[in-house]
Amino acid sequence: MRRVVIALALLAGLQAARADNDVDVPGLDAPDLRGDALAWEDAVFHLEPWEGGLSVRLSTFSRGRGEEVGRAIPVRIVGSTMRSFVEVELPEASGCAIRRLELDPRVEALRLFVKRDDLAPVLVKPYSATYGDGTSVRIAAGVPVMPTASGLYTVSVRGDKLRLPIPHAHVGYLYANVKAAEPERPTGPLFRVDRMTSVKLGGEPFEVRAPWLAPKPAKPAHRGESLLLRWSTRCIDLTVSVPSTALRLSSWTPPYRPYDPGVPTVKQMHHLLRGTPLLTTSGREVAVAADAIEVPDPAAAAIACFDARLTMLRLEDPPQSSLHRTIKLCASSDHLVGPARTSLKQVVRKPDGLPDDVGGPPLGARRTPKGVWYRVLAPGKGGRTPSATDKVKVHYTGWTTDGKEIDSSVARGTPAVFPLSAVIPGWTDGLQVMTVGMKARLWIPEELAYKGAPGRPAGMLVFDVELLEIQ
Repeated sequence: MRRVVIALALLAGLQAARADNDVDVPGLDAPDLRGDALAWEDAVFHLEPWEGGLSVRLSTFSRGRGEEVGRAIPVRIVGSTMRSFVEVELPEASGCAIRRLELDPRVEALRLFVKRDDLAPVLVKPYSATYGDGTSVRIAAGVPVMPTASGLYTVSVRGDKLRLPIPHAHVGYLYANVKAAEPERPTGPLFRVDRMTSVKLGGEPFEVRAPWLAPKPAKPAHRGESLLLRWSTRCIDLTVSVPSTALRLSSWTPPYRPYDPGVPTVKQMHHLLRGTPLLTTSGREVAVAADAIEVPDPAAAAIACFDARLTMLRLEDPPQSSLHRTIKLCASSDHLVGPARTSLKQVVRKPDGLPDDVGGPPLGARRTPKGVWYRVLAPGKGGRTPSATDKVKVHYTGWTTDGKEIDSSVARGTPAVFPLSAVIPGWTDGLQVMTVGMKARLWIPEELAYKGAPGRPAGMLVFDVELLEIQ
């Protein structure tokens, strides 16, 4: 009988533990889930939205998320059409989160994905309460919260956890992310409270575990009395009742030091141009170069790779507590500039009529599934696009990426007519996104052009094409 009682007690405890960490906040499965949100710090950030694809995890939790409720990272959901994943970007404002991710400054427009289950519940409306004993709590929208089996919500305040009767309508997954003001730095003498001291908020006790500092109380401390002490952190303001015997005068000052990620610069002889599409090692496009990126010479390799850094900043901690991870990003060596390749000066010194972006597809260019980059120069008349078996009539001019003109129907004054099945694969693929009347610029990788054939133009080729007719 005793074993049965013990087993039932263990089962009840396990169920309570599970219930305490079960997130029962509606909206996670919404098909139009877009906007500012929070992701748990231990979430896996995927560059390819499938299991086994390129991904990075910056942190892990030794305890459940219910115990680590304050550790969440701001993200902006920009796509939610997938069942398990949402596409996110990193917002500039950290809001109320005390963590944030910063991307290598050489990279922008990085595509990231997180699982829906890795999104954290957040306070979407401010919450405040004032109690008869003079204590109070004010919490701004954007603070991560966790529902419990009792119907209360857990909130983390510098590691200390409070359970508060926050209305369910105040909690969701999307919130208005605004720049949060840092708490005012206390002036004059600072006081700390011994760790594990039981202080009270609204008559309910909780134990202090974090190294809190507060300004001198408004009235002198007399032994045996309880004093009101104000504690403020990012987006959370508390007034708590503290036993006078637990107060200690402190000379320590919080280390408010700005953090500089300090990406190291290695002097190399080759670099990728700004706007270069950046790929994972499997070839998925995930970002673009925000500036020229120095890389080792890939010699005869088709791609050049470098390590980009993703940094998680802990905003209220010293800079050395930040975490760093690297992700390998690559680009076609067609975009590489350096000795024995196209130089920057050659790209800049161009004859009249040569496109500014002849050296490679710019930021904003689109890409077909087969790998042809294109930019619409003038819209078409609409209607159907040609298929691979159609014959088309076009005007075109083509260049190599160093600005050498290779062919032009415009210069000859006669449009070209040919079946799409009889030209290089890049033409067959690229023209299938065009409608009659459209003018577009195509960047065709060598593997979709002449593939290094002797006597043919080498490398990536660039064409300005006007589709005149589908026959």
